[in-house]
Amino acid sequence: MNTDKIFNSEFVLSSYLLHEKKETTSLLMNLGFFKPLFLNNASDLLSKVLKNKNQILDNELLKKYPILTKHLIDHRILIPKNQKEEDNFNKRVYKKDGKSYSISVYLFVTQNCNLACVYCLAGKNYKKNVIMTEEIAFKSINFISNLVQTNGEIEIIFFGGEPLLNWKLIKKCILYVEQTVSKRYKDIRYRYHITTNLTLLPDDFISFVKAKNISVLTDIDGLQHDHDRLRPTLSGKGSFNTIINNVYKLIESDIPIEIRTTVTSVNENNLLEICSTLMDIGVESCAFPLLIPVDSDQKLVDKCLYPNYEIYVSQIKSIIKNKIISPQKLHPVSEFVNFFSNGKITESGCGMPRGSTCIVDSEGNIYPCIYLAGNESFRLSNVRDALKNSAIFFNNAFFSKYKNKFGIDKGSCKKCIYKFACGGGCPIISLSIDTNTKEGQYAEKSFRSAWCAIVKASIKILAWHIGKESNSKSAFSF
Repeated sequence: MNTDKIFNSEFVLSSYLLHEKKETTSLLMNLGFFKPLFLNNASDLLSKVLKNKNQILDNELLKKYPILTKHLIDHRILIPKNQKEEDNFNKRVYKKDGKSYSISVYLFVTQNCNLACVYCLAGKNYKKNVIMTEEIAFKSINFISNLVQTNGEIEIIFFGGEPLLNWKLIKKCILYVEQTVSKRYKDIRYRYHITTNLTLLPDDFISFVKAKNISVLTDIDGLQHDHDRLRPTLSGKGSFNTIINNVYKLIESDIPIEIRTTVTSVNENNLLEICSTLMDIGVESCAFPLLIPVDSDQKLVDKCLYPNYEIYVSQIKSIIKNKIISPQKLHPVSEFVNFFSNGKITESGCGMPRGSTCIVDSEGNIYPCIYLAGNESFRLSNVRDALKNSAIFFNNAFFSKYKNKFGIDKGSCKKCIYKFACGGGCPIISLSIDTNTKEGQYAEKSFRSAWCAIVKASIKILAWHIGKESNSKSAFSF
């Protein structure tokens, strides 16, 4: 846009403006564009421009500062008056011609487990003594392959229960993809992942994982005392020593491993120490997700386990401040990295509402989320039926129901400037918690408060870290 055109146009400030200041440097960013602008010694100028929020900016004022004005327009801090800025946001495209570009399928290769975690997502109606058959596993892989575009990607996540209780089937699935399925779907990329408690380590686990490039995630819920309290064995004994010894074996074999620590009131004060200890061991990345306060039966978890969101956010900030780990390898901060690299917004809090995740339990029943598995109310179909009609997944009434009931333009999300980065948060909270009870209202409020706080903190951390890192040599001084 040339200078004459700029000053013959009318501008307003973006409705999604993030403005922060550290010492003499100001950060401005449109939270639907994700291109940070750094200005040095510009406080006086910005105070004159930014005070006109929700008003047409004075062109005479903009003419006085032509360089600043150009940068503000280029970074979409200033928006043409008659433009609906949401129409110009870069939206992600997930499907084409009824097929997805990418799907993650969770195969519950067994619903048996050898731990008794106090916050287990599996409710009483979740069948525990079920093992997936080769028939169900192979049909599930074929079913998912039918849902993905040419040149698309499928991530097969071996889940449970404890998936290593059915290690033999996991190996068969991967060999089936390599020897049969990938020849039929030549242009689809297949990736493999195992989420395991790592209390077991089959003799050929390390060699097979390395050969097939399988990513591995396990859970360590804190220092030994806290972990053993939260994740005991079925007999009530601690599981920490067994898991940590197996973690060492994987690291010594050069297998990257991600550690997940579910954040509860038990471990919330120790996240910095946990992360520091894990990085010293040599883990690849750390994840600190919030406790989901409801199980698959829609029963609430003991509220004594709910974390304090202020402590949670403070600990995550301390991890970054002390440079324990890069933001790109620290969940939940890492969840927002792509916004800065591709500038594309999201309108859902996860892949579930758009059909980018598919859960198949041990009996072949299909669900939209791991937290809904075993709940008949949310069962979409069975792979035996769905294989005959793959459209049954995307066209399922569940997704229409979700789209009409939830989203970024509902409730408190509607006016939030972070909504295109957050997507409305975890939809399970809205789907599974009965807010007609005081307990349900408390659970929802507790989770949402923590989620909203960590989204805002993560975006700010990344804006300063990634944005300033890439633009430090070209930060504009006034």
